[in-house]
Amino acid sequence: MPVNCHCYFTWRLGAHSLKKVLDENALTSFETGVRYQLFMGFGLILQQIVGQLTVTDLKTSGRTILVGTLLFSGSIYLLVLFDQLNWWKMPLVPLTPIGGSLLIIGWLMTTIKLYKANF
Repeated sequence: MPVNCHCYFTWRLGAHSLKKVLDENALTSFETGVRYQLFMGFGLILQQIVGQLTVTDLKTSGRTILVGTLLFSGSIYLLVLFDQLNWWKMPLVPLTPIGGSLLIIGWLMTTIKLYKANF
């Protein structure tokens, strides 16, 4: 739930304040980060509901998805910010694919655990 609350405020910030400051590419990147954060937040809520219904422990995969979301979306937010401030952003570049990989791994872990629990 906190991921979605943060996502809402980030989305509102982008919708109102950042439109005046960011160019089209930066705004598109920012919106991508917000969209992924929103989808992963809803996915985590759904994952926990399904995990409780099937009595499956999904904490490890949920944490993997949470860390992946923070790295993926967070690095996009920081890359957009650093680009606007003309700061050196090279150390942040690897965080986005690492976060995306963690998201894939987390959802694969969830799928495998739920499959094993039901069959």
